[in-house]
Amino acid sequence: MTDTQKAYEEKMRAQIDELDAKIELLRSKARSASADAQAEFSKRANEMEAKAGAVRAQLKELVNASEEKWQEMKAGVEDAYNQFKKELDEATK
Repeated sequence: MTDTQKAYEEKMRAQIDELDAKIELLRSKARSASADAQAEFSKRANEMEAKAGAVRAQLKELVNASEEKWQEMKAGVEDAYNQFKKELDEATK
């Protein structure tokens, strides 16, 4: 793995960790909401955790990819992360 690839992996892991904190914020909102809202917040948090897992899985594949595949896979990881972030931002408004 090149230094650039290692730096990218570390950056993406840090960004995903930041979004994990937002998921916890969503769970916190669920705990202090009405019963109906609790169910909705919990459902959204579970969905976001599943998406975070999918992004982590793609990042793991990227880390293990050959240098030839790395560049093309990087775009897929970025797209998945950006979609996850957008949905999480919407869920935590």
